[in-house]
Amino acid sequence: PTDGEPGATAWVLKVDVFDGHPAGGSGCIAVVGHFDGSRFTSTQSPQWVDGGRDFYAAIAFGAMPPGDKRCVWLGWMSDHRYAKDTPTPPWRGAMTIPREVRLVRRGSELVLCQRPIAELDAMRGKPLSVTNQAFGAKPVELFAPGALPVAQDIDVEVDAANAKRWRLALRCGGSEATFVTVDREAGTLGVDRRASGVDLRSGSFAGHHTSAWHGARAPLARLRIVVDACSVEVFSHDGSAAVTSL
Repeated sequence: PTDGEPGATAWVLKVDVFDGHPAGGSGCIAVVGHFDGSRFTSTQSPQWVDGGRDFYAAIAFGAMPPGDKRCVWLGWMSDHRYAKDTPTPPWRGAMTIPREVRLVRRGSELVLCQRPIAELDAMRGKPLSVTNQAFGAKPVELFAPGALPVAQDIDVEVDAANAKRWRLALRCGGSEATFVTVDREAGTLGVDRRASGVDLRSGSFAGHHTSAWHGARAPLARLRIVVDACSVEVFSHDGSAAVTSL
């Protein structure tokens, strides 16, 4: 179903590529079109599902509960170029959080949008809040080191009308940090892990990976950021941009 268009539907063909993602390595492409039971025909240009390096081979859940018409999927959170080298014992490899997938019309095209499933809200603990915090050219410390748990579910609302670009630093320690970035000039949402503290033997891990986001130029930016032991998943408020990064 297409959001806001009663009775309108479209088919989505999801294609996984082993190589060729704009950020390098493997990734997912979504193609919107028609399916007559034997032949799929695209009706618009393909779109990358996620701007990060670590979203691949997403699988949608079948047999949803009666009356639940959501399309929910989750992906493999890694990249074929370095999956065997990730230093995350006692595990290696993880799945993303489950995401609700929707089609939303933007002009003449349908955009695949993703958002964390509502059930994730029930896992939240006691909230920590910062409000009406002014920021400028110098970094502003929102929380003291060690104040946040390993897993974080973050809602961010930033009035950046006077900024060309801004960034939020996560997992800060010494000279290390991982940055969520918004570039209002370029119209992008991204994750910069060049200072995250590790590069792998393959030499292909570090980088600043972005997704086009039409809402980046708006004065008010709203983001949802889910952080875990070795991962960051970033979503624009409308779900039209997502960046998944180890």
